[in-house]
Amino acid sequence: MTRSEIACELLVIAKDDLASLEGLAKLGIGQRVCCFLAQQAVEKCLKAVIAHHHRDFPHTHNLVTLSTIIKDLGLDVPLNDANLDLLNPFAVLVRYGIYEDEYPDSAELLIITRSTLVWCEEQLTS
Repeated sequence: MTRSEIACELLVIAKDDLASLEGLAKLGIGQRVCCFLAQQAVEKCLKAVIAHHHRDFPHTHNLVTLSTIIKDLGLDVPLNDANLDLLNPFAVLVRYGIYEDEYPDSAELLIITRSTLVWCEEQLTS
């Protein structure tokens, strides 16, 4: 696969993650899974943008690391540090039941995830 094809595939998967997040949020269930899906969608969007700009992305779930790579490319990232810090633990900790804080509200997760996906689509079409 070319980097361009990888970027497009990651965007498709991120959209699937968002659709699953929206479905669970609408039902008001699975907050832990909602957090995981939001983190995964955002991670895939960041990796898609990195691939689109002809760079290899590291095999990491750390959104701060991925965001830094994008900033080093001279691009703005639509997520602030608070958003990155909010989502970062959900890549691993919730999968193993060791996340001990309150889960964020689904509405907040949806705003962050949707805006990141829109940004990603814009990046891939520019």
